[in-house]
Amino acid sequence: MISGMGKTPQIYSGSCGPTALSYLLGKDPKQLTDTAIQNKLSYSDGATTPEQQVQIAQKNGKKAAEVSGLTKIWQYLKRGYKMVLNLPNGISGIAGSTQPGRGHAVAATGITQDGNIQVIDPTDGKTKKLSLAKLQQQPQTKAVVLA
Repeated sequence: MISGMGKTPQIYSGSCGPTALSYLLGKDPKQLTDTAIQNKLSYSDGATTPEQQVQIAQKNGKKAAEVSGLTKIWQYLKRGYKMVLNLPNGISGIAGSTQPGRGHAVAATGITQDGNIQVIDPTDGKTKKLSLAKLQQQPQTKAVVLA
């Protein structure tokens, strides 16, 4: 089911990673981001690497692992795993920045009936569809898969 609203947008300019993770962990985005900054698990603007996202998830009692490769990511999605997708350059019209070198993270919550990836975009907190074709345009995408 795709809903148009319901999640708090990211608090800081770079905090899309912790915000996306907060959606999957059921935590408050601001609190999770502030805790990550205080514990040196993110940069001062809230930006995180996939490795830092794994550490944040683990500190919040969740098993997590970094996965690379679109085939592996798709397999995890098909098996029902939720994850943070770290998109190296964002995706125009779907999620975050389109500037080269300015990545964006979204919470992937499943696959829709029409074969798209259901994501929650921290930029505005809205649920959106991300096509596999758009994801394939960024083969360097990494995911933090929650178990």
